[in-house]
Amino acid sequence: MPPRALSVSTFTVRCARNSRGNAGYRRNRLYGLSASHQADKLYLAIKYEVFDTGNNQRGSFSTDGNRSINLLGSYASGKNTIKLMLAKVENYGDHIVHLGIDHRLSDDLKVFAEYYREAETAALTLRRGGFDDFDASISGGRAIAIGVRYDF
Repeated sequence: MPPRALSVSTFTVRCARNSRGNAGYRRNRLYGLSASHQADKLYLAIKYEVFDTGNNQRGSFSTDGNRSINLLGSYASGKNTIKLMLAKVENYGDHIVHLGIDHRLSDDLKVFAEYYREAETAALTLRRGGFDDFDASISGGRAIAIGVRYDF
């Protein structure tokens, strides 16, 4: 189902269904609803998602009925944009904080710094371990990223 959108000036509401194919659970769908608002240099958004799967395994990322909620805010001032995302994701990070700042050097080039923290381990693994060394018993984690982004 393609996303449906209702826009009024700077306020937008969207709903969507993502059929993710058959992952061995008969169905693997994700339903979502989001709303966003742009007010000059301030952008605010909220997103709610729920899994509709045949997966009844407790504690799995795609367990039937798992929910997530994300809150996002950003503020642009001159060449800088400050961003904050707060999330609660069942069985994938739990409580998540993502804070960042971008500094635009040109229309195509920016430098950025970000801080990421999750209460349960989902995206973070041991240092340089990657997926091959993933240990599901690790709980929580923090990361700092500094980088350059170029848009072609």
